[in-house]
Amino acid sequence: MIKKKEYDRWYKKGAHWEVEHPSKTVDLLLPELKKDEIVLDLGCGSGRDCLFLARRGFKTVGIDISDVAIEKARKRAKSEKLNVKFDVGNIEELPYEDKSFDKIISAYTIESVNIKKVTKEMHRVLKDDGKAYLLIIIVKEFVEYAEGLIK
Repeated sequence: MIKKKEYDRWYKKGAHWEVEHPSKTVDLLLPELKKDEIVLDLGCGSGRDCLFLARRGFKTVGIDISDVAIEKARKRAKSEKLNVKFDVGNIEELPYEDKSFDKIISAYTIESVNIKKVTKEMHRVLKDDGKAYLLIIIVKEFVEYAEGLIK
């Protein structure tokens, strides 16, 4: 598992994924989202997907373990006068109330944490009719866990 210090170091240097455009698939989600819904971005980094959605009028909240990434995200949101909330936190222990979000998005994040804890937390903070959209790199642990859910 990657540690907070490593992410902070990468963001200080400028991580290779810190680009202006959103994740390749986030624009595919636009038809799935409604303007009055609140979207949580797990592992938001420096905010590229949250900012992309906020520019289009969506209510977004981003959370990341890296203080450096969140500070960058907040500065970008402030400079564009976007109303986006960014929090520093561990996605295995989300600091949000039960049933707080309509949608959750996450791109290439949950495979680097404890998947069981994160999925439990996602379920807790999603509203009853909420949905999570995850872009992941398939790892053996995830496949075994998913198979266990199906059985």
